[in-house]
This record gives sequence, structure tokens and C-alpha cells, in this order.
Amino acid sequence: MIRKVIMLAAATAALAVAPAALAQQKDAVKVGLGLGMNVNQVVQPSSLNWTGVPPVAVYVPIQINPHFRVEPWLGFWTYSQDDYPGRAGDMSWYAWDIGVGGLWYFQPASPLGLYLGGRLGLTFSGGETDPGVNATETDFRIQAVSGAEYFIAPRFSVGAEVQLGVTFYGDPSTQAGGVTVTPSRNLVSWQTNGVVFFRYFL
Repeated sequence: MIRKVIMLAAATAALAVAPAALAQQKDAVKVGLGLGMNVNQVVQPSSLNWTGVPPVAVYVPIQINPHFRVEPWLGFWTYSQDDYPGRAGDMSWYAWDIGVGGLWYFQPASPLGLYLGGRLGLTFSGGETDPGVNATETDFRIQAVSGAEYFIAPRFSVGAEVQLGVTFYGDPSTQAGGVTVTPSRNLVSWQTNGVVFFRYFL
């Protein structure tokens, strides 16, 4: 009798735990890899990319659950120009862009997902602007975002995102002839931007 009660209790416990285990498996964290193309930077010449935001960045979407995603990214951008009449010397510039986003899916992707969220980014830029003159700068931006994502295959999605953000530009540090000058400035700008995404989940 006792053995039957133990077996019945074990079966009941297994049945009780099974739905929770299935739910946990269903909501397991999913990690992917993606590319994001900034529309503003793709459609304009590199020399006009004064914001320093890379045209293409690598994103790592981490889907915590169907409603929430954390998405860090990394991108870089370079620009160089040879000397021309009226200007002596070459010019080169670079920018490394890192950041993280938090996205809330009010409509989880099945296969179409819609989300709102925010992104924080840091841009480390610098280069040689004149012969023997080097400059560095660090900028910080905050963005509110809204986007859509569509899974054209179980692991692959395409998406688009609209961004509205503010950039706080750092004080540029210029070094020439062994002397470093860092003028103080209060430069802030607001921008809109569009990003096209391609994501693959492992």
C-alpha cells in the first residue's frame, strides 16, 4: 500500500513538474548574431559621416524571454583622404562604436514581432586631421527605438528600426608638437535614424 502511494505521489509530482519544465524550455534564452545597417550612414558619403556612427555594426541579440531582448553591438568606421590642391598632407579618421539595447516585445515574434525600447552607445573616434596633428574624442548617445522583426525562417529574421536619439559630444583632445589641448565645449545634437537588421539565432 505504502509503495503504491509513493509511486502515485511520484507520478503526480512528475506531472506537476512537466508543464513547468516545458514552459522553461520554451522560454529558454536564445542567442544570435546579426548585422545592422544604419540608413543615414549608408546613403551618404563617408566624408559627411561627422557623427562617427559606423554604417554597419555586428549585433548579438540575447532573447531572455518572448517579451524581452538584450542586444549589445560593436562596429567600426574608417575614413581616409589623400592630399589635394590647396591642402597639404593626408587625412585619416576612425571610430569604434559599442553599445547595448533593451527591447520590449509587446507583440512577440510569431513570426512578426513588434517592439519598443532604448539603446545606449559610446563612440571612440580619432585620427590624424592634419600632418602631425592627432585628435581623439569620446561621444555618448541615448536612443528611443521602435521596430519590427519578421522570421522568414525558424532561425533567421529581417527587421527594421526607427531611432530618435540625443548625442552628447565629448571634448576633443588634440595633440600637436608634443602639446595636448582639450577645449571645453557643450555640443549636443538630436538625430533620427533608421536601421535595417539581419539576425540569425543559434
